[in-house]
Amino acid sequence: MHTHRRTGRTPIRRLLSTDNTPTTTKFDNIFSLRSVRRGAILITFDDGYRNFLEHAWPLLQLYGFSATVYLVADEIGRHNRWDQAAGEVIPLLSWREIKQLQAEGVSCGSHSATHRSLSSLRPQEVVRELRRSKAVLEQGLGTAVRSFAYPTAPSTG
Repeated sequence: MHTHRRTGRTPIRRLLSTDNTPTTTKFDNIFSLRSVRRGAILITFDDGYRNFLEHAWPLLQLYGFSATVYLVADEIGRHNRWDQAAGEVIPLLSWREIKQLQAEGVSCGSHSATHRSLSSLRPQEVVRELRRSKAVLEQGLGTAVRSFAYPTAPSTG
């Protein structure tokens, strides 16, 4: 969680300092057309880094927020191989940790099977990547995976 250079406040502190403190919701509430409070926000975290459990989740819980973590299915319990060229080796959540988070109210979505750039793959490879991720995650989570966050999105700038 980063701190804003000018104000010294974290993004959560900035959210809480507004006149209308937001509530969080989950993708399942939106998909099922359940009542979602006006102004509700979704808080998401890509990749499934273990530091979410260690740093972000305790802070989110403190303020009563929920979150969705997007997991790279074939890398659970390992580290972020996709960033190794940049010299960043960061541990990822294990299945045990994911189940703990799930029991505490965190929802999970797919961030692909391997974190490959989908725009560089043939259509059949994209389908295999997404099907594999969904199958692995649903098997491990014991629940339907209903949301997806695109890995390594192409730059638009």
